Amino acid sequence: MIDTKSWTKEAMYQKVLTHQMQGVLLHNDMMLFNSFCSLDCYSKKHKERTKEEQEAFEQTQLYYLENYGKILETPRFEKLQVVSKQQDLMRYTPDQVTIEYRKNFLKETFQNWKKWEESTMELYLACMHYTLEHQCIDYIKFQELYKDTFKEYKYILKEIEKLQKINYDAKLL
Repeated sequence: MIDTKSWTKEAMYQKVLTHQMQGVLLHNDMMLFNSFCSLDCYSKKHKERTKEEQEAFEQTQLYYLENYGKILETPRFEKLQVVSKQQDLMRYTPDQVTIEYRKNFLKETFQNWKKWEESTMELYLACMHYTLEHQCIDYIKFQELYKDTFKEYKYILKEIEKLQKINYDAKLL
């Protein structure tokens, strides 16, 4: 559970914006790496998610501006890695990506994506808790963000189950 005792509304929103921007870049990288590994169906999914994450980021910025009359600073953060040994992959050409690598890539990226969405849901739950404690109308905003994230999480679980059944063999997709 995330400790919200030292939060202010501004700090909470700054934390959310930072997380959302990390999500934009994470999905963008996953789009690129899936395309690189000839996993076009997942590349398209992450392209959509990149746009949706960017839109959520913009909506959160505007929500804060409209409700609190202030523009928050652009978040500074560490970029997340999509897959271990990401730098090695960037030295390959697509024809050097083996079937075994593709299987491991799929398995690892889906696990990382799942963990990411779990951390996102944890953050939004903490925000909901904070807003209830401080009687803020912002509860509804974070509840909606949580619901959207939960839908994505359910999709990930279904895809992992499907991929496990075919031993992560992309040829069978």
